[in-house]
Amino acid sequence: MLYNSAVKKGSLLRRYNRLLSRYNTHRHEVSLAQIADTLACTARYARSLLHEMQGLAGVEPASGVLYVFDFNI
Repeated sequence: MLYNSAVKKGSLLRRYNRLLSRYNTHRHEVSLAQIADTLACTARYARSLLHEMQGLAGVEPASGVLYVFDFNI
């Protein structure tokens, strides 16, 4: 059980780092479709990942299908 949790966190951190490398220069408003494209997954799965990432620095939901990335903290 602990192993599965560690694997899941590692996978989430890899995807977070992928977003960080793409959107790290300044504040971005990004559509869910753009995020799904960056993460190479469906929009539905991208939304699920973003909900899990909300506790991480720089990820916050905006209106509708937009998310704001502000990694320059």
